[in-house]
Formats: sequence, C-alpha cells, structure tokens
Amino acid sequence: MKQFTRKLLALGLAAALGLGMAAVAEPVIVEGAVDDPSALAAVQLPGEETGVEGLDLSLGDSGLDSEAPAPVGPVANDIVDSGVCGVNLRWTLDSDGLLTISGTGEMDNDTYFFDHPVVRRVVVEEGVTSIGCSAFNGCTELESVSLPDSVQNIYAGAFRECIRLSQIEIPYGVPYVAGYAFANCFSLERITLPESVTEVVDHAFDGCSRLTILGYNGTFAETYASQNGIPFVSLGDPVWRPAPPAPVKTDLSGCRITVKDQVYTGKALYPAVTVALNGYTLGQDTDYTVSYANNRSVGAATVTVMGTGSYTGSATATFAINPAAVKGLKLTAGKGLLKVSWKKASGITGYQLQYSPNKGFTDAREVSVGKAGAVKRTLKGLKKGRTYYVRIRAYRKVDGKTYRSAWSAPKKAKVR
Repeated sequence: MKQFTRKLLALGLAAALGLGMAAVAEPVIVEGAVDDPSALAAVQLPGEETGVEGLDLSLGDSGLDSEAPAPVGPVANDIVDSGVCGVNLRWTLDSDGLLTISGTGEMDNDTYFFDHPVVRRVVVEEGVTSIGCSAFNGCTELESVSLPDSVQNIYAGAFRECIRLSQIEIPYGVPYVAGYAFANCFSLERITLPESVTEVVDHAFDGCSRLTILGYNGTFAETYASQNGIPFVSLGDPVWRPAPPAPVKTDLSGCRITVKDQVYTGKALYPAVTVALNGYTLGQDTDYTVSYANNRSVGAATVTVMGTGSYTGSATATFAINPAAVKGLKLTAGKGLLKVSWKKASGITGYQLQYSPNKGFTDAREVSVGKAGAVKRTLKGLKKGRTYYVRIRAYRKVDGKTYRSAWSAPKKAKVR
C-alpha cells in the first residue's frame, strides 16, 4: 500500500511541475515520504542535472488528511424557489430539480409549473388530495412522479407533454383518468391503474405509443387495455382494500368575503363576491357556492357562501342597497326664492336638499322633505341677485339605519 502511495505522489509531483507522464516513466520513489512528507523538500528527477530545491511540498500538520477546499457553486438541495398552490398547500423546488408539494387539501386548478424546464422530480406528500388542471403541462425535464394515497383526483392535462416521464402509479381511490392527463408523454412506458379507476376520458393517453398498462385481473384497467390495443400486465387478482378515506375538507367559516354596495333598481341584485381564506382567493362553484337574501329593496342585503369540493362550512356578509340617485332636478328663480322640482324616486322615505352660494357647498344649508311622493320644494329667504347651487339626494330609513343615494349633479340659478 505504501509503495502504491509513493508512486501516486511521484506522478502528482510530475503533474505539478508540468513534466507530463513521460518524465516519470520510472516513478521517483522518495523513501519515507509517506511517513514524513518533509522528505519531499528536495527531489532529483530522472534526466535532470539538478533537483528542484526549495519547493515546499509539505502537506502541513494534518498530513494526507488535509481539508479539501470548499466547493464552489450552489449546494445540492438548496431551495431555489417556493410558493403556494392551494389554501393549505405549499411547494418548494430545490437545486436538484426536486419539486415537493406538501400540506392538506386540493391543489388550485391553475397552471403552476407550466413549461418549467427545471422540474425533474415531483414528490407529492400525504395529505394532498388532487393534482390541478395542467399543473405540470409541458415540464419537459420531468422524469419521475411520486403520488400519495391521499390523492383522489388528477385533473385534465395534469402531466400533458411531460416527454421524459417514463412511468407512474395512480393511487387507489382515483376514480378516472382525466382527458389529456398524459397526452404526448412520448416516453411513458408503464402506468399502474388501481381497481378504483373505472373510466379513462378521451385523449388521456394521446401520443403514448410505448404505453403498457399494469392492473388487476377483471378490472376496468384490463378491459380498457384490451379494447384499445394497449399491452396489459396483470398484477394478479384484486386485493380487498378499505374504501379510500374521505378527503380532508377545510372549514371556510373564517374566510373574508368582499362584496360591493349596490344601487336600488327594483330588481333582485346579485353582486360578485371575492372569498379569501388564509390569504388565498377561493374559486366560486369549485370551492364555494353563493346565495343571497333581502337583495331587492333598499337596506341591508345578505350574501352567504357555502363550502363545496374541498371546503365545508359557511360564512355570511352584508352589503348595502342604497337608493338610486334622484333625476330631473330643475330650478326656477323668483324674487328672493328658488323653486326646486325633481322626478319621484322609488323605494325611499324622503329627500334631502342642499343649497349654497358656492359650488363647493361649503356653509351649505339643508332641507329635509319627509314625503316619498313629494316632487317639489320652494327655498325662501334667499338674497336677491345671488347665484345659488342646489343638489338633492334620496334616503330611506330601515331598522333604525339611514341609507342614502349619491348626490345629484348640482344645478345653479340666480335669484331675482
């Protein structure tokens, strides 16, 4: 062993001096150099008249165990990117191209990793219940995917055009293979379909010419393979398994509902709502449904969201239905007065008039007209020769609260 080490040291020395292999065809053996590296301080090389003196080849106090220099560049497994892909789901991507999805519940049906050239492996952890639509569409470097038993749905186009993906096992509990889920996965050679799969939607395996289906005797997988001319490998007779666990659902009772106030039209109003939970915006009809109450008359209306899909529970919010702006405001000047008229408004209690000698309505005076059917009022005691600005709005009182319309556009007139 020592003799072999001595030869390596000689070759290394020659390389350090730029002599090449020919210069040490006969290895220079420096006796004792392994046990005492200082013996390399002066070395006589074959064919040289003089040695190489003064060259410090010592390995230091630690000898052959000297610490190697720290590597340059990114450290393997460093997290290079991360984000959210569901209300309770997060993803991380490391420097080796490993994408990990963790948490509980469904992936949102948006495109998260579309055409991502860095993703090489995907590991979905237990607790994730679905793979979103087109989630990995076009990830051309993706080679392997690991899915947990908790996954119950793989949506359309999830792995479309993952051209390096060669095999995948569908978890027990997934009921169907969605359309285009594996379309144009040209390298896909093996897919395992569990007994729970009872349908393969059209175009699921378009372009998968190398495909072989693995499954159990007498199951849909075998029938589908036979009907579509796809090789089938039996995994034996089906083994009884308990029904897959019900997906974990998230309670949305603590969600934040955003809805804008509305203007009375005489018809039922259905304003759009935004529902956010844990900083994540949910999708209507996929994550929740909406219903409305008291949404026709002026006053407080109620909107209720009910969880669906991966969500459960409910939450409510209110929005105001305010009177519509008063139309048809007209002014007629008289001696020391203004005659004001307007069109009758619906669904109100009365009106408020404001008048002022300046268009900014500073120091404005206000007159209330407490009859819903009123359409005129005379403003008296005004200064002759002065121009006045007038505006009007409607109001309604409901359960002790007053709901007001926006002010009308102001009109002006000069008092005679």
